[in-house]
Amino acid sequence: MNYQERIERLSDILRRFLEVKQIKMAELSRISIPESPGIYAIYAPSNQKPLYIGTTNNLRRRVYTNHLRGNREASTLGRKLFKKFKDEGKITSF
Repeated sequence: MNYQERIERLSDILRRFLEVKQIKMAELSRISIPESPGIYAIYAPSNQKPLYIGTTNNLRRRVYTNHLRGNREASTLGRKLFKKFKDEGKITSF
């Protein structure tokens, strides 16, 4: 694959990523998250810039188990949320 083909492929992947409907974390259920590999972004409410972007081989495990139910202190996302909100109550409601 040449340089131009790689750029076109990456552009297509990014375009599809940006077209995906955003879902609020509070509306997620375990079963609604696919177990497939993927890229995900987590945004703070009313913010156009992602707070966290990640990749994984299993979206359900990473997003639901690690981020929504996991150890917040051991999580990069958890540390970023604490830095942004500085209040455990706000992080929990996020």
